[in-house]
Amino acid sequence: MSSLGELKCSIQRVTAVKLVKSLTNNQSLHLFTGAGSKVHLQELISDEWVSLYHQVVLKGAVIYGFCIGPEKHIAVFGQKAVVICQFDTDHRMKVVSPLRRLDDWICDLQWLDTDEQQTLQYAVITAHNRLLCCDVKGNLIDCYLSDVNCILYSAKILPSACRRPAKDGGELAVVAGTVFNTVILWTADSLACKSPLTHSLYGHKGVIFDIDVHMDNRLMCSVSDDRSIHLWRWKYDSCKEKTWSNVEFDLLAVLNGHTCRVWSAVVLDSRRIISIGEDGYVIVWDEHGLIKRRLRSHNSGSVWSISVSSHHMVTTGANGSVWMWRLDSLLEDNLEEISAQSPVSIEGQADFPRVVEVQAHCCFVLTDKGCLYGYNLLKCSTKLLEGGASWSLIATTDASNGLTFIALGTTFGLIRLLLIDRFLVIQGLTEFEASEEKLLKLQWVRDTHQLLVSISNGTVLKYEVEGTGSMNISVSERNRYSLPKQKQWFPACSCQLTGEAGAHYLVLADMDGSIHLYRIEEEARSLAQPQMTLYRVHGKKGLTDMYSYGNILHTIGRDGHYHKYSLSSAKLLMLDSVKISTEFNWLARFIPDNDDSGVKLVAFHTTEIILYDVTLNYAILRVNCGGGHRSWDFTQYAQAFYVVFIRAKSVQIFKKSCNTSFVELTPSFHIGKVTCGHLLSTDSQAILITGGDDGCVMASAIDETGSNLLSASRKSTHVYSHISSIKCMRCAYSLSQPDTLMVFTGGGRAQLVAAKLRIEAEAKVKTLSVCSTFLSRGPSKKEKISMDNRVMAITSVPLTTDRHLLLLACSDGCIRLAVYNDETEHLCVGSTRLYEHSHCLLSLHSCSGTGNPLLLAVSATDGAIILLNLSPDLIQNQLLCSFPSAQTCQLQPSVSVCPLLTIQSHQSGVNALTSSCLFGSKLTLYSGGDDNSVVVSEIDTHERKMLCQQVYSQQHAAQITGIALYGDRLITCSVDQRLHIWCKKSSLSGWNLCGSMFIDIADIACLTSHGEMVAVCGQGVEVLQNL
Repeated sequence: MSSLGELKCSIQRVTAVKLVKSLTNNQSLHLFTGAGSKVHLQELISDEWVSLYHQVVLKGAVIYGFCIGPEKHIAVFGQKAVVICQFDTDHRMKVVSPLRRLDDWICDLQWLDTDEQQTLQYAVITAHNRLLCCDVKGNLIDCYLSDVNCILYSAKILPSACRRPAKDGGELAVVAGTVFNTVILWTADSLACKSPLTHSLYGHKGVIFDIDVHMDNRLMCSVSDDRSIHLWRWKYDSCKEKTWSNVEFDLLAVLNGHTCRVWSAVVLDSRRIISIGEDGYVIVWDEHGLIKRRLRSHNSGSVWSISVSSHHMVTTGANGSVWMWRLDSLLEDNLEEISAQSPVSIEGQADFPRVVEVQAHCCFVLTDKGCLYGYNLLKCSTKLLEGGASWSLIATTDASNGLTFIALGTTFGLIRLLLIDRFLVIQGLTEFEASEEKLLKLQWVRDTHQLLVSISNGTVLKYEVEGTGSMNISVSERNRYSLPKQKQWFPACSCQLTGEAGAHYLVLADMDGSIHLYRIEEEARSLAQPQMTLYRVHGKKGLTDMYSYGNILHTIGRDGHYHKYSLSSAKLLMLDSVKISTEFNWLARFIPDNDDSGVKLVAFHTTEIILYDVTLNYAILRVNCGGGHRSWDFTQYAQAFYVVFIRAKSVQIFKKSCNTSFVELTPSFHIGKVTCGHLLSTDSQAILITGGDDGCVMASAIDETGSNLLSASRKSTHVYSHISSIKCMRCAYSLSQPDTLMVFTGGGRAQLVAAKLRIEAEAKVKTLSVCSTFLSRGPSKKEKISMDNRVMAITSVPLTTDRHLLLLACSDGCIRLAVYNDETEHLCVGSTRLYEHSHCLLSLHSCSGTGNPLLLAVSATDGAIILLNLSPDLIQNQLLCSFPSAQTCQLQPSVSVCPLLTIQSHQSGVNALTSSCLFGSKLTLYSGGDDNSVVVSEIDTHERKMLCQQVYSQQHAAQITGIALYGDRLITCSVDQRLHIWCKKSSLSGWNLCGSMFIDIADIACLTSHGEMVAVCGQGVEVLQNL
């Protein structure tokens, strides 16, 4: 890193990974990962991965590979650069040869076998099919050429076919994948002439991205843009010498299973292949091309690289995560069926199971004849608990201390409560008449001992159930609730919420998918009506489950969405809505963690029941149950998952160990580009809030202790999501709650979102409220705004003591207005168009000068910067007319605001804009654009004219995407990955470039600063300080 500044943290996509035996003791593992130009080394110590070392090694290039050589030498290569390092006793990599830059892209590097007296040598194959042999100092020794002059997408340097080192007469060969969809093989025979091809393998219909060779089993696999994997086996001619020229290749299988491009594959042995691809799947294949396991990983983002050892595998994803897999659990699914037949023995040929429920390690089955059976999952034993009655309803819940409450009901109103211990022995029993009306359903309020009894007139009775010290059961009716009339007049699920001042609320979800909120009153016998109803929150398909944590309500439904609500002022406000997976829609059950830090879901897809980890976007288990329209249940007990369901009139039970197949070494960040960001700091922590092309807003804690390269943002929190990519962000503190942060974001599909956050201890970000809206119609009701419209830039100013005025620059060339009410937490977009431009608007900046309460600078794709003066009269008398109240927007004619001044500062789009006031009415604008220029414009706002303008067009080699003032200096960044620091000339008439540094982040999209810190965002994030 340049001496201009200090790298505080870097979060990037890991592009190279190498898993090897420890270079010091051979008893553990070393993991090398490359992110940008940095190398990070970790060691497995007592089943824990410990960070040993991180350093910039391949400066100015991206690392794509490691090669471990003799004498603990390590070759680090990527793009057109190579560095040779040596591992020392202090677990550090000492550079033993300077960075060497070639004139061609490096596809592969391998160490060569040399005599002890000779200098170490390595071979490099380049993208133009040239094989270079160099010594450890980087001096070129030999250069071999093939007679096929073509571009390579991938290549591997092969050892001799007879496994004889080159120093003993063995040959040096190259197998490569070309842009012409062909796998070619040639040997380095002569320096005097070009080497001919020995083999050309056809069959792929796309370019070859990777090739892997397994010498012991004589197998080779190639992966391609055509989404296929070709598995080849070679054999020797027994009558000829074992050379690559004399082998014959046979195509064993074509493996089709990926839905997108396949990036890489590894041949483990003669029976198994593992592949990774752009679709986010890790697939295990057999030698016949059949899929043995298919696992979605890395938050469904692209899986970029893979490395395998004898017992472990490492993969890296587009979201920046690194996963360590255990090969034994990855290759073999440890799903166990307890019994092929029904494990529950039911007496009588005419009886069969109707309902199944599980608590802890006990499975309870209610049969068609009304008998209740218990089955011990650990001992595999069955016991008849109840028989001879017409029980048709059942509900179970945990009664603590290894006990279970079971409620049995008949349709004519009789309810029996049982208290069962873990040995399936009845410890308590009571019976009562609930109603003369027909009973429709029994259910327990989640995580309570409150029993809900639904009767046919839509009334829901709530009973408090307690087990006394003598194991007797006491039952008392507490409340009655009226459920709005519907076809199926009973609740689908229920839970309790805690509101302000300790008030408790009951939430009932009906079978139509609506949520009803009731206030819980002590000893209230009157029929309670819902205080609030949210209708069909999961669409026509309905809500399936919900759970609460404090004042936060979580719901899922058969539309595939996961909703999050906050209870505030006796109202439910939506915080977030996320589409869990594109693979399935039917979400059936929540399995929350105890501290609300993570959630697992039970879902259905066609005939499969799936246990899905939401945090990791990973399917833990899949069982073919025949579909979701059956009685089923799920439990986790004694480090195992149990899935129980009824199929073909029998109870089937499946068990799987809780031990996951992988460990997440580096948690995920954004998938794709980070498009906007905002830095802020609390008393003890720096926070970076980012939005990206993946539609997610994340809050990340920046490590204050130093440059923890791959895990500085490990406290990242997903705040909320957009339905499309996020284009802009604005942060401001709440007007009514100074300790609360407001985040306003805009993006694709004409969406605007306002969120209220609180930064708590240990940099934990709590989402208090989220409200979302879309750009409204124009003044004419017939005029519609296309959903292709995008909010490109946003700024906010305090409007009144409780309202924020938001100014939105849109892709259709219009500046629109919105108001956020801090007290009611309502976001309203007005129809007023403040200004209309002929081109797409790109950036927006609010500034002030003498006599101008609000001066607005906006830039567009035609290179123009427009200044707008928003006077107090305009704001109070015209703009506020569009927002007469906190929750309504009136359709007003467009407010005509004439530009104060229009400057043609760039030849094309202006991507970045900031300003500073000099003195009096003079304003200085700083802009960067697609023409690679930095323009400084000094303006007199009273005279409405430009005083002078300086253009700096030679310092950046690509379009400028970020500009910010840093004290008395100016910082600019560009897609060319350069960050420039500008200083004011002593003459006060111009700027000098006083410093420059290379930024590892590709495709830089924005720049944000706070105090001494600067964050550069693009394909990752780098935070710098002390520039």
